[in-house]
Amino acid sequence: MSKLSIVCREFRPITQNTLVGFASIRVAELHLDIKDVALHQKGESRWAQLPAKPMIDKAGAVIRDASTGKIKYVNIFEFTDRANKAHCAEFILREAAAAGIKIATDGVELILFKPREMSRESWFSFERAIIALREEIIALIEQENATHGVRVVKQ
Repeated sequence: MSKLSIVCREFRPITQNTLVGFASIRVAELHLDIKDVALHQKGESRWAQLPAKPMIDKAGAVIRDASTGKIKYVNIFEFTDRANKAHCAEFILREAAAAGIKIATDGVELILFKPREMSRESWFSFERAIIALREEIIALIEQENATHGVRVVKQ
């Protein structure tokens, strides 16, 4: 199976509870755009949530959670393989290095250094992709640092 490249085409910041915004991504080889990928953050955790649709009962009414009253959703897409996430993380690190973005980690947080000449749109594309694969990228950086005897300590 050949690898697919994913590009963040747009990011709309929205701050509401854990939600930090919505992204539109493109899977280039499939000529597929996926809109409204929700990006979340809670404390140290960050994640991307693929689009979902509201659950509907037999009468066609939206189903709500009995205790909170919030609309319940069902996934439309699902990631099936963690290995693909690792490949995406490797790809993003290579692309970030080629674009001049420096990335470091203290094992908990990612530290990103934006080149002055990079456009805002390009920066947001990399930032969203990096955040979505945060855990995999931290593991790769720590592995590379260990190989070279480097240790980053958070101050």
